[in-house]
Amino acid sequence: MAERLLVPVNEAAELLGLGRTRTWMLAREGRLRVVRIGRRTLIPREELERFVRELQQEAEGARRAGLQGGQAAGPQHHRHKGGGDNEC
Repeated sequence: MAERLLVPVNEAAELLGLGRTRTWMLAREGRLRVVRIGRRTLIPREELERFVRELQQEAEGARRAGLQGGQAAGPQHHRHKGGGDNEC
């Protein structure tokens, strides 16, 4: 049996590993594009794939921005001779 081209929001949430509330919020914000057929709200499978690619690109951009700043993300801690962790 072929995969459905349109999936209900609840099923899309499960496929994405997100909660239903978060998925509905992403749809309302326009980050996930939906199709309405009558009273049903559906998300095309290709839209789910596009959304995941967008998240990957955002994560890669954030990673690169952190590297361009000369630091990895987050504060760096160094242990000094005097003991204890001090932020430098």
